Amino acid sequence: MVAPVTNRGDATGLVELFLPDRPDDAGMRQIAATAHALAYIVIANRSFTDVYQWGCRTRPLNLAAEVQHRLLPASLVCEAAQFMVAGALEPATHVGGDTFDYVVDRDTMQLSVTDAMGHDVEAALLATLAVGALRRVRRAGAELEEQAVEANQAIVDNGRRGFVTGQLLRVSLLDGTTEFVSREPADDDGHDHLRRRSMERKIRRRGGIRR
Repeated sequence: MVAPVTNRGDATGLVELFLPDRPDDAGMRQIAATAHALAYIVIANRSFTDVYQWGCRTRPLNLAAEVQHRLLPASLVCEAAQFMVAGALEPATHVGGDTFDYVVDRDTMQLSVTDAMGHDVEAALLATLAVGALRRVRRAGAELEEQAVEANQAIVDNGRRGFVTGQLLRVSLLDGTTEFVSREPADDDGHDHLRRRSMERKIRRRGGIRR
């Protein structure tokens, strides 16, 4: 028998059991509860060991991918009453530049999807700078527009080459109100313009979109 090891939708693995007989309903519930408890053990300990990474990897990651995977949220899936968010990097062993992040606060869920120019270590470093800047100002309680401005400024101040496109999303868990900010190149030769382009802000409410 195989039982999923999950927590809030995050499938951390599988546990395989060899039983002498088929379990009854009570036994199935006990197996499910045990597998769920095991997920907490894995989550609590995987930050302190490489054993979990060894089990997940069938091939070694290139350097850019190793950097990129450290930018991901602790859990790639989160399931709640109001929403479910899930993401992954593909191909897992050779990525660079693309990343996503999310956080659940008391009354909101915030999500970012960013793409740094390129597919090499330089792109991974640029993505690291952008994600770090977004997290810093987000954790200070800033609005989406300010988060995007600060991320742009971090790229400018640190002299990184290239650019980052991305989308920021904030969803109210109370009424579903959604705020959305998108930053994209202004034109074909607008790599530098991207960092200074004004942002588009849309608030989606029941009844339509207000600009």
